[in-house]
Amino acid sequence: MRDLRLLRDDLREGLRARGPAVPRPGGGDGSRSGAGVEVLARAGATIALSGGGSVSLEPQGSGAELVRSCLLVQLLLAAAGGTARRLKVCADDGCPTAFFDRSRNCSRIWHDVTSCGNVANVRAHQKRARSTTSRAQPRPGSSADGIQGGH
Repeated sequence: MRDLRLLRDDLREGLRARGPAVPRPGGGDGSRSGAGVEVLARAGATIALSGGGSVSLEPQGSGAELVRSCLLVQLLLAAAGGTARRLKVCADDGCPTAFFDRSRNCSRIWHDVTSCGNVANVRAHQKRARSTTSRAQPRPGSSADGIQGGH
């Protein structure tokens, strides 16, 4: 179970860094041990060639080993199919959710706009409102319209 958690954390970290969607052994910024990548590297899969000439990649193992193997196969298929860029982690720093961006232009940044996106938008609006309010108030010693009196 510990290996799967490390794998999950490393994949999430890789997605956040916008580096390669499929971690590579020895890759990354060195801030983690990369133990999750080693776990992925130990996953087994079989390449099968059918009588009709089609090639398939079959996950192998049982339990946690099968989970690792399935993840390996799916990451490889995503990379080969050009969909790995759609694998993302929610932009809300407090939300660790990974998701597949199904938007037409691959522009989603929150896993759920009604929860994480709404919170971020409200915060940004409040920050802009505070900034506008502080700029709109006149400085001490000047008139409200900016014209100094005196004939």
